[in-house]
Parts: sequence; C-alpha cells; structure tokens
Amino acid sequence: VTDSTGHTRFATYKYKADFPEAGPPLKQAEAFYPPPGFNDREHRAVAIAVDVYGNVYVTGAAQRPLSNNYDYLTIKYNQNLVPMWSSPAWYDYANADDKPSDIALFLDGSVVVTGTSHGGDSGTGDDITTVLYDPNGNLSTAWPVLPEPGAGVAGVRRYDSAMGPDSGVELVTPRLANPEGVYHVVVTGTSYGGASTNFDYVTLRNGIFGSSLPAAGGWVSRFNSAGANADHCAGISVDDLFSAVMVTGRSPH
Repeated sequence: VTDSTGHTRFATYKYKADFPEAGPPLKQAEAFYPPPGFNDREHRAVAIAVDVYGNVYVTGAAQRPLSNNYDYLTIKYNQNLVPMWSSPAWYDYANADDKPSDIALFLDGSVVVTGTSHGGDSGTGDDITTVLYDPNGNLSTAWPVLPEPGAGVAGVRRYDSAMGPDSGVELVTPRLANPEGVYHVVVTGTSYGGASTNFDYVTLRNGIFGSSLPAAGGWVSRFNSAGANADHCAGISVDDLFSAVMVTGRSPH
C-alpha cells in the first residue's frame, strides 16, 4: 500500500476463511511494515508463506534509511500478525540492489528466500541469490561459507553464469521431512548464456556459488530451446518424494 508520505510499505492482512455469502470477507488482523509514521523509503512485498502453526512469513524488497538501494527484507508474524523476530531479517550484498522473488519454509522453522542480487564492484552483475535463515531470522550456518570469490557469509548461495544477468524466479523445498537432515532447495530462474543462446532457463539444486562449485548434492541445469532464442522461466514444482523437478516458462517456437 502507499501511505500518507507517498511511499509504499508491506501490508499483510488475515481474513476469515469461510467467506459470507454476501459482502466482503471478515478481516481478522492486519500488519504494516514499517509502522505508520516511520516510512521514508520504499518497501515492496512480493511473496508470502504460512507454516503448519499458522505463522506468516512475508518477504520483499526494501530500502533502508538514507539508502536508495533495495535489500531483501523478511518478516515473521504469528497467526495474529504480531512480529515474532526481534527485528526483520535483512540481506544486503555490496551495497547494491537485492530484490527477492519467492519464499519457502522448512519443517524446523528455517526460512529460505531467493531472488536477484547485484554483485556490485565484483563485476558479476545480477546473480541468482538464495538466502537461508534459521528459525530466529539469522543467517543459517547450516549452509557454510564456500571458498568462492565473493563468499564469506554463511547461509547464502549465489549463482553467476559469468555471461550476463541472472535472475531468480521461484524455489521449492521438500514437502515432507527430509531424512538426510540437509536443507535441500531447488531454485529456478532466467540466465543469460551469451550471444549464442541468449536467455536460458537455469535450475539449481542447493544453489551454486560462482559458476562451477555446487554445494553438497548440488547441480545446475540449463535449458536453451534453439540457438539465440530467449527462454524465460516462470515457475517450478516438485513431487512429494523430491525426486522429480518440473519447470515451466515461455520459449519461442
């Protein structure tokens, strides 16, 4: 929503599920970030998830005070839309634009967010960037630091095709408990493959830091329809056993 200052902010609403036959649904709770009177920058929510306890997770792109760059911002609410973390979870890389696109949850309360993050002075341009938070909203050490250029932060996986911009679109996590105890994530997006292939689908398991090093059990798969046609990925899903991954989007004939 846009507030009285002319800036946008996260606006989350909870409605009663059994809608009346006539009239609008009954609103049970609402939450705004930043709170009224504290907004001098843009905040744009893009995705929402709800866990088995009714807790609500919202992610989006937000500008910090005195900054025009966007960062990932993720908030956890209880079922009454009262914030549960002491402060929202932020992710910023290289003081450049970081814009999430999707959010998913693990059964232990961990939260994973994917999107597009600019590499700043590293020269990588836009990278597909996936961030894992622990149940308290801190960067998770379950994803250790990887020895790649631009590394140094646990809980983060970045993918750079080394050819041009890469943007994350959607992600999935196992629907059932994972007996391996590993935080498996599959992310899909669009990635520039150079003049010979143009934009391609790219699908990553467990994320990739740089262009060559998968995390444990990880892989990367690219799809190019034909020649220099542009292929843009739009969505992803998995089966209940997390054994098959389906990706869709648009591709020229």
